[in-house]
Amino acid sequence: MNKANYFYSNHSRSKHRSSVRVKTFFNPLMVVGIRYIVGLLGCDTPHFKKTPVKSWKKPIMLAVLLLFTFHQPIVAVECGRSHGPLEVGPYITVFYTSTPDGFFVDCVGMIVSSNSSDTRSNFVLTSRYCLEPEEDSITNILPLSYFKYQQYLDGTEIENVWFPDSVSYITSSFNLPPINLAIVKLNQDHYFNSKVSPICLPSQNEKPHANSICYYYQFHNGTDISYNFIKMTVLPDVFCQSVIGFPPFDPRTQICCQESQSYWNTQVEYKPSLIIEGSPLICIKNNQHYLYGIFSWLKIQKSDYPVVIFTAVSSFTNMTYELMNDSAANNEIPVS
Repeated sequence: MNKANYFYSNHSRSKHRSSVRVKTFFNPLMVVGIRYIVGLLGCDTPHFKKTPVKSWKKPIMLAVLLLFTFHQPIVAVECGRSHGPLEVGPYITVFYTSTPDGFFVDCVGMIVSSNSSDTRSNFVLTSRYCLEPEEDSITNILPLSYFKYQQYLDGTEIENVWFPDSVSYITSSFNLPPINLAIVKLNQDHYFNSKVSPICLPSQNEKPHANSICYYYQFHNGTDISYNFIKMTVLPDVFCQSVIGFPPFDPRTQICCQESQSYWNTQVEYKPSLIIEGSPLICIKNNQHYLYGIFSWLKIQKSDYPVVIFTAVSSFTNMTYELMNDSAANNEIPVS
């Protein structure tokens, strides 16, 4: 890694996660099945009562467990391929805290992988503000397809978090806010299948051209988590700099967009059901979904539609790949 170009702080969470619970692997239904059959076999389990079982039935039940466990095949999937041009559910993860009072959703994240032959990944990109400051409670992460309020399922936990900062942020005389991006390493892998897959990353420093059409996805808390998209037009950097004012727009690390349709609600940021942190800006290229931005903030304009500012993910593509490949995880990089 080029030390002159990247600065980030490495927050290891493994030291603070002393209580380890049953984890969800590639299929959370597997956990439910294991707990149920373990209960039938007469072992201790926190969610099911013991049930006497004749000894000759136990091998049969174990065979059933194996079939149940592997009913979702593990596959190598190409990034950015989903069921439908605007369907992004398989890329999404939910960051949440589970307490006796229920689930509390913090943000969403996007699954990424290092190459097209991967069958699994334990890296997710999300908002810096979702994870900072670190809370005492344990944050769990589940793929959106497996997250259900009606079911209790343990998710994976966070092993490490990197908060990237750019040279322009460190050396600027302006009081720029931190880069709103977190590169998260989970303590277990999410295995790819029809419900879980990675989104593509753009090339280093590749930004969508001005007037390109991309899609900003909003997520809502309800009976379950739902999402909708807003069609966005990418604005020229010069226009963004002139309109946004303060804090100043940084074209090296930010993208700004404006809604290309007319149903935007300027108070959308304040809806209590909205999950703001980690919301992605996704563009379609060669029939594949690319993660170009993570929502940063909203500039309200009285005379026009709001301007939405996103962190440009491509500014940190190389860093993300290097971390995923473990080539930079142990390097001595200056901490911002």
